[in-house]
Amino acid sequence: MRILIILFTLLTPVCHALSSLTANVDRNPAMAGETIVLTISADDNINANKLDTSALLQQFVVGQTQVSRNTQVINGKISRQSRWIIHLIARQPGQYTIPTFNIAGVSSQPISLKVVKTVSSDHSNQKNQEVMLKTQLSANSVYIGQQLVYTLKLYIGTSLQRAQLQTPELANAEITQLGEDADSNEIVNGRRYRVITRRYSIRPNVAGHVELQGSIFRGDIALGKTGFFGNGRSKPMTLVSDNHRLEIKAIPEDFPGPWLVSDMVILEQKWEQPTRFQVGHPITRTLTLTATNVTKEQLPTLDIKHGANLQAYPDKPVSEQMLKGDIIIAQRIQKIAIIPSTAGPMTIPTVRIPWFNSVTEKTEWATIAAMEVNIEPSSEIAQPLAPIPQVVPVVNPVATPTVAPTVMTHSPTLKYWMVACLLLAILSMVLMMLFLRSRQQLQRFKQHQVRVKAVNCHDDYWSSLKLALENKDIAAIIQLLPLWLKQQHNISQRQFEEKEPDLYQVYQELLANRYSSGVRQQQTSLKPLIKCILTLKQQAKLSDKTVNSLYPKN
Repeated sequence: MRILIILFTLLTPVCHALSSLTANVDRNPAMAGETIVLTISADDNINANKLDTSALLQQFVVGQTQVSRNTQVINGKISRQSRWIIHLIARQPGQYTIPTFNIAGVSSQPISLKVVKTVSSDHSNQKNQEVMLKTQLSANSVYIGQQLVYTLKLYIGTSLQRAQLQTPELANAEITQLGEDADSNEIVNGRRYRVITRRYSIRPNVAGHVELQGSIFRGDIALGKTGFFGNGRSKPMTLVSDNHRLEIKAIPEDFPGPWLVSDMVILEQKWEQPTRFQVGHPITRTLTLTATNVTKEQLPTLDIKHGANLQAYPDKPVSEQMLKGDIIIAQRIQKIAIIPSTAGPMTIPTVRIPWFNSVTEKTEWATIAAMEVNIEPSSEIAQPLAPIPQVVPVVNPVATPTVAPTVMTHSPTLKYWMVACLLLAILSMVLMMLFLRSRQQLQRFKQHQVRVKAVNCHDDYWSSLKLALENKDIAAIIQLLPLWLKQQHNISQRQFEEKEPDLYQVYQELLANRYSSGVRQQQTSLKPLIKCILTLKQQAKLSDKTVNSLYPKN
């Protein structure tokens, strides 16, 4: 009987077409931060991509979207239906309008939605809540380039099948994660929670009054038992943290130099031992500029003046940064070879680097005081050249005349110069060995800090992702994969599930394993993830070849 129905359905002429498109919400009015379910229904079998919901992003936080289709045959009559279920969140109270949607010339009616203020926006006041989200900002008023620390805590009191934390958003600002997620346990209102703590560094680049969009948590909460003896049912959940109003102050007009705002700046110097100045003899001076809560790119160039009688030959500066807790420490090291050209007393000028103290809000100077030195004459005293001895040929009237060999003697001055050249060559070799050794140490440091720099660096996310895959570093893969998709394939987090469903599914399995509340987390194989990534890269290469074939080179 079932086979006859299917055959009848296939043989029946298709004359059905889309005639109506309706939209409705599950609650009106709704509260700010509350999940609103928007349902859009069409009386035909419609491709999911035919419905454009991008207009919702202008007013709402758009969460999970579910698409379903069904076809029924009753008394030979075919009825079809397509349904989109979209989860929305309004951050602020007010009057909203859900816009009109259009498919193939058929439109829905707009919906006027009222959003009222939440009774209590503090999630910690709600007892027995399964998942909670708390955020904290280090300051509400900062200067351009000054670091803000945004701390996010996710409280998990149940099993999660899917979990995702979205980075806070602020226009004209650099936002990077500080270090790795911290995993701990806390008891809130008599209930034990697993707590995931994440910190972000935020550096605004434009002055004015702005609003920081808070982080968003999206996940699926398991209902009942899961696994072999459970039904695996779950319910979606979305939590939105509060927004923050910020005052970004402009750079003071009277600041005397390149802008540098920090909590602490130190300028130090080190001389090669022994510190003895002689005409024509090089000596190395090393300057180190250290600043906290700034990146190495924010450190100014060390342009040092040494005076007319000192020839300075600076090396290429070395810049590096490290993370200690929540504090970023950046350093710039400048080595300078100095060769005096004239003997006598001399003053090495003061070195001053201006910086703005973010604590006192005053301009300060990192200073190295002037130095009085006495340049000694060179110990290599010039001496007159020794006379060249006369060589008289001896003539033998019987034998063939021969010429006696000429003996050349070297003056003491020439010997001193040879020794000086040898010492310079040895010094150059030692400096080269020290330089190569420092590069190796820096390379090891960069490999050790690859997780931090993968988020902070915006140059090549693929190299960092590849290294994380080789090391099976789940935490780094979770951070780097969305960044690589955005950089290389222009796929945002909101477009991830729609454009790459297979890769999105594997990624969600990693997230579920990462945020699982169980004592022993499941060991997830990376083979499906690697396969999806390679497939995506191969598709990108084929696409590039197709585009290049359309525009052949002349």
